[in-house]
Amino acid sequence: MSYSVENDKQLVFGRTGQLPLAQITPSAKPASGPAERAWARRCNAEVLQLDRLLRYEASLERAFDRTLNQLKRLQRMRKGQPVPATVNVNFSAS
Repeated sequence: MSYSVENDKQLVFGRTGQLPLAQITPSAKPASGPAERAWARRCNAEVLQLDRLLRYEASLERAFDRTLNQLKRLQRMRKGQPVPATVNVNFSAS
């Protein structure tokens, strides 16, 4: 079987369009030629960019949820409805 970028794209992206990050690191497919090494570098750079984008998205989503909850609490207070106590959960993964 010969090397094909299209075959690798299907392997990496699959039918769902999701990126399994572990599969597209340069160590997952030994790069033997210049085209393969260039592809591995490009994928690694794309993974890093995607990772950064996903972190920004998660941060913005958390900030949006906090702001939305604050708005709901303020609206309930203005209407004179009971406002439940806020719950803050802090955890760390070790």
